[in-house]
Amino acid sequence: FHQTRKPDEVVVVDGSSADGTSEILKKYPVKLVTEPGLGFGHARNLGVENSTGDVVFFLDSDCYAETDWIEKALKHFDSGSEIAGVTGQTRLWNTESGVARFLACVGGRMNMPKQRKFVKIAPTMNLALRRSIIEDIGGFDETLVRCEDTDLTYKVSRQHKILYEPEAVVWFRGSPSLSVASRKCLRHFTGVG
Repeated sequence: FHQTRKPDEVVVVDGSSADGTSEILKKYPVKLVTEPGLGFGHARNLGVENSTGDVVFFLDSDCYAETDWIEKALKHFDSGSEIAGVTGQTRLWNTESGVARFLACVGGRMNMPKQRKFVKIAPTMNLALRRSIIEDIGGFDETLVRCEDTDLTYKVSRQHKILYEPEAVVWFRGSPSLSVASRKCLRHFTGVG
């Protein structure tokens, strides 16, 4: 909520968590949508369906955005723009974890590009897409266990432009241990297949 350009609305999709999310959210002006555990693709589609904006911003639960994130991304969606989506830098915030630092380094997140460029895929941890494009593509593939964001943005980039804007910055929490990282990787690679 501490954005230089305030969001028109905030929709939170909660996958039936048991961490007190729904109680915490009662303190904020958000629309809470409960997702019964049918997967990330289903959850993201619910978020889109329950939002009203022409541009939909995605931010994962283990992330937080710089205060000018919306402003830096939204400027590329001016009328007449050919841009279908905007992504940006994703920076590791739990740098005290050696495992998180190693995985972020291997994943190319410790030294992200400083120049704008067009990309073929983008993570939903830092992504804004035109609603009309999401709808034209058919939304996120709900049959995938993981990589639904990679799948959708690849489909988008085959027909439209997704811009990497290095000034649109989101911070993420990397896997803090090898056991957490292993489970995450296994689920991630299952989604690819």
